[in-house]
Amino acid sequence: MKFWIRAIRPHTLSATIIPVTMGAVLVIKEGVFHWGYLLLSLITMILIQSAVNLINDHDDYINKVDTKESLGSSRVVAEEKLTAKELYIVGSILVAVAFVLGVIISAQRGWFIFVIGLCGIALVYSYTGKPLRLKYRGLGFIIIFIVFGPLALMGSYYVQALTLSREALILSIPIGMLTTAILQANDLRDMQHDKLAGIKTLSIIIGKERGETVYRGLILLPYAFLIAMIFFDTLPNWSVMVFLTLPSANSNIKTFSNPGKMTSNIIELDKKTAQLQAQFGVLLIASVLL
Repeated sequence: MKFWIRAIRPHTLSATIIPVTMGAVLVIKEGVFHWGYLLLSLITMILIQSAVNLINDHDDYINKVDTKESLGSSRVVAEEKLTAKELYIVGSILVAVAFVLGVIISAQRGWFIFVIGLCGIALVYSYTGKPLRLKYRGLGFIIIFIVFGPLALMGSYYVQALTLSREALILSIPIGMLTTAILQANDLRDMQHDKLAGIKTLSIIIGKERGETVYRGLILLPYAFLIAMIFFDTLPNWSVMVFLTLPSANSNIKTFSNPGKMTSNIIELDKKTAQLQAQFGVLLIASVLL
């Protein structure tokens, strides 16, 4: 069981939990919040993300990207703890269960949400799946931003309110940026290995220094968005509490300013970035509820 947990990578699930919860929380002030739909939405999206993690590991192994020397992925196949076929089968089962739950939600809340779900599944499949395999072409960050930013948050909002919202779209941008920063941390850490594997990530295409600049931007711009949203009354003044996460953000950014310790620090940068995304999201959700 521990190897399945390792393959699913629970530390990344905040990428789903935060936007889905935020989308639902936004409608509380409108008096249309439904706990049941939030729970169903969370389960569905967690199943999809877990399936994506498993199938991506399968694809990375098949494409010789995942080896015992890899720092990224779970390496459960490369270390012969599980087989690629097992990952693919279980991942497919999780997608099937999520599909059924999506049909149930859509039957209650309208088929527009089913279309959103299908778009999400198609996008995450194209991340490493043939023929697009966007991760290997330096376009994976686009998928991550769309799926775990606007699509997840606005989809969750629609399930609750049966309409779309400009406020939800705006809020999805900083959350999507921080989630994309997790991927960028992965890419920066794995640059040498990815080059040997013959794939092109954004950092490989634009170079290490520019890749680090992109990471800094993905970490800092959400705070700029936060200031603007408070100023224009999109968010309540309570949202300043999110700035309590700035020390963590600064610590992550400083990873690149100490070459002597960079190798050891960058190995954990993806996990630290996921923690930052979770902290930012939890405080943002709390500020909306207050």
